[in-house]
Amino acid sequence: MSLDTCNGRVSFFYHRTNDYNVTIAYTNRYSISEGLVRFGAAFCNSSDQFSKKVGREIAIDRMTTIIPGDLDAMIGCVPVSQTDPRWLIHEKILATLPLEEYAPENFLGVPLEGHQIPYVSFTPF
Repeated sequence: MSLDTCNGRVSFFYHRTNDYNVTIAYTNRYSISEGLVRFGAAFCNSSDQFSKKVGREIAIDRMTTIIPGDLDAMIGCVPVSQTDPRWLIHEKILATLPLEEYAPENFLGVPLEGHQIPYVSFTPF
């Protein structure tokens, strides 16, 4: 799947912890009218050389791996409102990110105070 990274279709932001540099890609191209933003992330260990280009490629690949409409469509999505500011969308993604199967076990994310993020449970193979 090809995504246009121009004209605001895919946005990126970065989060740094003591252990990881995280590149996050997200898009509202799929279903913001349905209240969802799709995301993917790449984790770079702090002892490894960070590459913005590689991080973006991995994050986009993970964002597009599960296509909305599948049974696992909520994996890699967060609920949003059209009035949510960008910082809140970022915080919602960071709060949900530890639930992703590719997230390192010791990545705790960022707790989101005062906002409900529905937990989507699934059984791995």
